[in-house]
Amino acid sequence: MGEGVRDVSRQPSADSSRQPSAVRLQTQDFRLKILSYRNLRKLPAVWFQSSPLDIPMVLRPLITAFALAAIVTAPVSSLSAQQHVEVPTQAPRAQDVSSLDGIMKAFYEVISGPAGQPRDWARDRTLYAPEIRFVETSADRSGKTTAHVMTHQEFVDAADAGMVKNGFFESEIHRVTKTFGNITQILSSYEMRAKADGPVFGRGVNSLQVYWDGKRYWVASVMWDDERNGNPIPAELLGQ
Repeated sequence: MGEGVRDVSRQPSADSSRQPSAVRLQTQDFRLKILSYRNLRKLPAVWFQSSPLDIPMVLRPLITAFALAAIVTAPVSSLSAQQHVEVPTQAPRAQDVSSLDGIMKAFYEVISGPAGQPRDWARDRTLYAPEIRFVETSADRSGKTTAHVMTHQEFVDAADAGMVKNGFFESEIHRVTKTFGNITQILSSYEMRAKADGPVFGRGVNSLQVYWDGKRYWVASVMWDDERNGNPIPAELLGQ
């Protein structure tokens, strides 16, 4: 680790792909709330009867074009209970935790994949400190800021079924890294797709707090917000 503060802005490597998040849809008849990793976001307006801005970022992995129709007509009771996903304990991969590039590659890689592909949540968990918290922030239709705090297990339980059923890809656009001593702040802009070669349906910024313990890197917390009207991604975070 270098001395002082360094600001490193770079484009992700060619194999850096990933993309974690909770959904809140409001209609006249009901309000549904789903916790999601890291991951669901705004989808094209054509998929909604109302504005896509009504749907917070956590819509990523759980909802895609094919699942959304079922979600918006389902009662809250059928959506609130999430299936528990067992996450086995395993040793971290050296290449995942020995560098910041490795951490970010794994971060995006684990949650991305086509429909039917299981996500490697055990690998994912090795990136994080034991008491990791994921914080999804957004704004409701009135413009009021919302925040949902999740443990890794809560995120996995909410996100897994949608990711595996529908497919979800999140890839890094650009990264700004600032390090002082053994602590690092990473701002990573991303874009989301339902298929690897599909259209982008949303963008946002992940904020990771990472530390070096002398042997490996640990992610202490992850926060994110989606791009939306009134909240564009700044040029600095797009590498422009």
